[in-house]
Amino acid sequence: MFNIIKKIVGPHADRRAAGTPSTDPLIDYLRSLRGKEVHYIPNPGNAGDGFIAYATHVLFARLGIRPVVHRENDVLSGKLLLIGGGGNLIEGRYHHVRDVFHRNARDNLCTLLPQTISGYADEIAHEWPRIRLFCREPVSYRGLLDAGADPARVHLSQDMTFYLEDEHFGAFRQPGQGACDVLREDGESTGLVKPGPDNLDISLSWNGDLWHDARFCQAVTESLAAYLAPYAAIRTDRLHIAILSAFLGKQVRMLPGAYYKNRAVFDHSIAPRFANVRFEEPPPRSPLG
Repeated sequence: MFNIIKKIVGPHADRRAAGTPSTDPLIDYLRSLRGKEVHYIPNPGNAGDGFIAYATHVLFARLGIRPVVHRENDVLSGKLLLIGGGGNLIEGRYHHVRDVFHRNARDNLCTLLPQTISGYADEIAHEWPRIRLFCREPVSYRGLLDAGADPARVHLSQDMTFYLEDEHFGAFRQPGQGACDVLREDGESTGLVKPGPDNLDISLSWNGDLWHDARFCQAVTESLAAYLAPYAAIRTDRLHIAILSAFLGKQVRMLPGAYYKNRAVFDHSIAPRFANVRFEEPPPRSPLG
């Protein structure tokens, strides 16, 4: 499972990714797990979640972590359990991570890899008091602290994809021609931007509890990169299409989604690292339609 990841990590496996702080609470924590029995439940979802899972496998390999990988519905006991990063702990919108917690938080030592987190304040404070939580942007981090979460178990980090090195997708980089729309066609679309006639919400080509095999995560991520590579410019409201396009050197017009995660991750991690990405706020919808 890890041979293919080791080839990708290459000769600089111990280098920090560009943009990673010299001290990072996530890296420090994961380094402490080397040589331990670690279990991992990836976050389910679309191809953006596959990209996150791929970056997670790369980081695990870089740090010498060889996890036992489980399905979303698995129930464990007495394990050190890592739960995949993403945007799946949003009260009123997504419940998958909450359900994983309900099944596993009581009998395992659980850590949530970097997520956008909104709501579930009572559960976090009272039902899941032993879970270590990593936030991928400051809005979620401040929200947890304001809601009374224990500061000792809440940490600010970055989305897992930002632990890849700048040149990671060098094989797919090319100048490209023309522009491409990759705009959402699901419930996270704001509906404020009209897609072009050739819009393809390619992330929905894969969706579900799929991201268990490192080779499959790599194949899907590289499929996305190959789709984006021939274009010079990308317009998208999909966070991980924007991130991947940034790695590919595209001129990226990044749009907001239905809640704050796009802007929060842009300000925290994209803008300081990728000058080729700009964030655009579309005009509000006219009351006259």
